[in-house]
Amino acid sequence: MYQRKPPDHISATSFQNLSELLGADYDRERWLLQLRRLFPNIKVLTNPKEIPDNDSEKFVWLGSVSTSDEKKLGIYEVIVGPRTKLARNRVKLRQMVSKQISQYGLHGALAVYVDQTHEQWRFSFLATEFRLQESGEIDKYETDAKRYTYLFGRDARTRTAVSRFASLPQYPALEQLRDAFAVGTLNKEFYIKLNKWYQDAKKVVVFPSDELHDEKEEYVAVSLIRLITRLLFVWFLKEKQLINVNLFKFDEVRKIIHWEQSSSYYKAILQNLFFATLNRKIHKRKFCNLNSSSSLSTNEYRYRNLFRDRDCKNIIGLFSQTPFLNGGLFECLDSKKSSAPTHEVERNVASQFENFMVRVDGFTEQNDNPLCIPNSLFFTNDERNPGLIELFDQYQFTVEESSSFDVEVALDPELMGVIFENLLADYNNPGTQTTAQRSIGSFYTPREIVNYMVDESLKAYLAAEVPPQDGDIDFYLERLDYLFRASSSTDSLEATDGTAVIYDEEIPQLIDAISKVKILDPAVGSGAFPMGILQRLVSLLGLLDPDNELWRKQQLKSLPDLQSIEDDLKIVKSISDERIKSRAEAELKRRKEEIVATFSDQYDNYARKLYLIEKCIFGVDIAPIAIQIAKLRLFISLVIEQD
Repeated sequence: MYQRKPPDHISATSFQNLSELLGADYDRERWLLQLRRLFPNIKVLTNPKEIPDNDSEKFVWLGSVSTSDEKKLGIYEVIVGPRTKLARNRVKLRQMVSKQISQYGLHGALAVYVDQTHEQWRFSFLATEFRLQESGEIDKYETDAKRYTYLFGRDARTRTAVSRFASLPQYPALEQLRDAFAVGTLNKEFYIKLNKWYQDAKKVVVFPSDELHDEKEEYVAVSLIRLITRLLFVWFLKEKQLINVNLFKFDEVRKIIHWEQSSSYYKAILQNLFFATLNRKIHKRKFCNLNSSSSLSTNEYRYRNLFRDRDCKNIIGLFSQTPFLNGGLFECLDSKKSSAPTHEVERNVASQFENFMVRVDGFTEQNDNPLCIPNSLFFTNDERNPGLIELFDQYQFTVEESSSFDVEVALDPELMGVIFENLLADYNNPGTQTTAQRSIGSFYTPREIVNYMVDESLKAYLAAEVPPQDGDIDFYLERLDYLFRASSSTDSLEATDGTAVIYDEEIPQLIDAISKVKILDPAVGSGAFPMGILQRLVSLLGLLDPDNELWRKQQLKSLPDLQSIEDDLKIVKSISDERIKSRAEAELKRRKEEIVATFSDQYDNYARKLYLIEKCIFGVDIAPIAIQIAKLRLFISLVIEQD
């Protein structure tokens, strides 16, 4: 693969040193040395001060820095405890440091969170948020420190972080730090590169032409957008180790397939991954028999001749760690033509094959398949014009969607929606001279607006469903407002003066109201609003019911399988034969314990999200692919909570 080059404004040596630092195990001395280079006005404590904390193995104050606009930032090191996962406990990790910011009147912090092995560590820049009161005065949210995070350590992608650090002036202001870690800049940079790839690809790809489709350019554009969306989702699954990483390493791929054959990567690797793996139950995966009726199947492995090792078992083994998804995005769009062919082209094809197929994806080994997706579109070995796989590989991806107060400086699943809707707007419909995006009313709603819509609609719902215990509706609305802010930024239902924000009697009522809520997005797009709703409801439940006891009991009662077992146990009691009755009861109780254990052994948020996604959140849209993206974003959000 090509060697990464440093940006023009820094030396190759500095670039390489920083890359090595961020891509290695955490080392306090090397990290502080790097901070000294960034901040000339830094004070490192001779004797670092340990801070008592129950959620960490060790919490250390290392010193402070002053920015050029005279803002003070604390420097902290947190060695997390064995039960705290760097990839999951975002709110808890932020709270550890944000309390220090509030207590000592700081403007923010530079903190590292390190796992016990020191192999993985997060660097976080926390900045206190401000708002303008109606009086015109500035009001500081004491506990709402927004956190911008990079994940470093072994095998971490550090390219973006190195470039951001290198772009900082030697004596940065606080706002320059914010800009350096703004994820919007990262998304824009990635999209510009992706759009260039997309424009170049449109000139060379050939998809099987549906003769009933009038606009060839639009057809190619939509097909490419579908390919990009499918591969993006696969990339997020890869972050969860659910995809064989060797399928995306150029040197390994050349050992697996005949690289010299045209389109061999797309056909042998990606089509088999999309249609025969992700769209097929694991125990039913098999190769297509070209000499039988199954040759028309659209979810069986193909292209044995493109693999160096043609053993079917070994080929299927390349995809064995990948789960089955029934979200629709990976359903092959080739389909049987049930009615008699009328078009001249269709009649010619139908004369050769008993069952005529309309080819959209072109998942077939027929010699007349026109599909052409050159291998060079995926790997070029040219950093300035990377292939699609190489472009993805340049960036850090995360399966965690950013929230209002926690932003991981990486590409998150929201990107699928942003890219889909931006690319959709790129091509024109010649018939109407309007963009495809506008013709179906498709516009991406910024996250800040989504967050506002989510919070205001849920506050109105909860205020109507759960009457205040003290009868003071105005004060109740203030308390709900604090509850929503607290669910993002603190772990307490108490205000700063120690008074309860939500009364004990209101907690079960609020949880019950959440379980009964029905939320419909009539133009769901790629899922921004449903994802925002899910994040907010989960954070509220985490604050109202931190041990998940009330919510888990409530959901277990509503599980259909569990209810069916309870009904069967009542019937079994009427059996007169004691031997049969005893065996039946034992089997039903065993099944009940198995269900309860499966449901209870997952992380708390799994139990919360599973019910909310299935029972509470609904959406419709005119664009089928948008629905598929929305569903898969919810799927990613659920799968990251599995143990």
